[in-house]
Amino acid sequence: MSVKISYFKIMGTGEYLHELEQFIQNEGQLDESILNKGLKHFVLSFVLEKASRLAVDLMTEQRDIYSGQSQRFVRYAKNNLEFYIPKRIRSNHNLKKKYSDLVKFTIDSYIQLIKIKIPEEDARFIFPRCIESNMKFTITGEKLIEFFSYLINNSYTELNEIGYNLIGKLKKIYPNISENIITIINKRKSIYSKINNIEKIFLSKNFSTNPIIQAYTKDPIIECALGATVCYNRGSPTEYFDDMSIEDKINLIKFIKKVGHYSVLEHAFLTISFSMSEISHQQLRRHRLPMRSSTRLEWIVKNFDYVIPPSIKSNEKALSMYNNAMDRIKIFVDELNNMNILEYETMYILPNGTKIDVVLTTNFRDIIHILELRLCQRAQWEVRRWAYNLLEKLINKFPVIFSDIGPPCYKSKCHEGKYSCGHPEIFKKWRENVNENMVIGDKKNNNDVEIINTTATIL
Repeated sequence: MSVKISYFKIMGTGEYLHELEQFIQNEGQLDESILNKGLKHFVLSFVLEKASRLAVDLMTEQRDIYSGQSQRFVRYAKNNLEFYIPKRIRSNHNLKKKYSDLVKFTIDSYIQLIKIKIPEEDARFIFPRCIESNMKFTITGEKLIEFFSYLINNSYTELNEIGYNLIGKLKKIYPNISENIITIINKRKSIYSKINNIEKIFLSKNFSTNPIIQAYTKDPIIECALGATVCYNRGSPTEYFDDMSIEDKINLIKFIKKVGHYSVLEHAFLTISFSMSEISHQQLRRHRLPMRSSTRLEWIVKNFDYVIPPSIKSNEKALSMYNNAMDRIKIFVDELNNMNILEYETMYILPNGTKIDVVLTTNFRDIIHILELRLCQRAQWEVRRWAYNLLEKLINKFPVIFSDIGPPCYKSKCHEGKYSCGHPEIFKKWRENVNENMVIGDKKNNNDVEIINTTATIL
């Protein structure tokens, strides 16, 4: 399988970019901060074809604009599915055959799962990360150096190839800008091992499929209400704020939510940790504002664990097929480990259902946006379960801000059109059950709520 860039387009003021190209030729190369300013109105868009799912997902970690081929809604067939074979495995005839046979076995298992009525979105958990995928990517100029640096200085050969291919195409149009970028990239090589070491600090937390709130803004009512006071008062906001009672501040938060002025909620942050499958985490990557740290797949090849979708767990035949495929993957991974094959190559055989740990930090406004989308019954089941569990904890901790949060059908009408589940009562019933089992704690802080014997069920 060979990666193809089938579309490559630069969107920007052509005359301006030509002037930047000429400036570098006359004045010499620019340092990174100056070049970034020069590139801020530059936009690059391209389409990748036949890249591995792993490469596509790694590229989305850069939090730029992308559209990827869906494994949830696209049904795959054995005769039209290709996969990436890492270089070291490709060069060993015996390993290559074992690798290829295993991938083909998982594809056969996927097809069999579909035949016994397992949904595509659950059957895909069995696919290895080497399966081909397509993606359209659009990146702004101010992120271009970071993007190319990520690709070219990475440990993944496939990403290196994509990076050099892209910058080669750019070089044909703007050679001086391209050479300037390459010089900066070469200077950055030493930082990537340090980045991985820093990530380990964040990933030393406790993890569970039920999200854990690790940290949050102290007194979020005060922080957000102060932001609202700045917006709505003419005089000194701090003096006015100091004269407000806690009830006044709570009422102000309720007011700004009622009128849709959610931006003041960006003054409060929280950090959560959780575990989920890699393929479901891909759904959360589509929200680009949160800062994330996740288990690097190369770190977990020696401790492989996986998620079993409910539709498979409840079907004896499907469960046997699924576990058999996962066992075969585990045996082959152990063999690669014993042969000292690099983790960066071993990880291609790991399945979509691989369990990973995630730390996520974002502001209250953004988490509300995420929840409103992911609480919908049409959201992928694992992400929906995550959203229900997180909302319950947020209502517990911050009732003033989160007590009225739900999918669009909770307070208004469904946005899914002909794809609507037609059952808005599901979330409403769950929400009523949460309310029935809540006891308000310290009213003074208005943040502490204890949930006792919660019986709410996620459907």
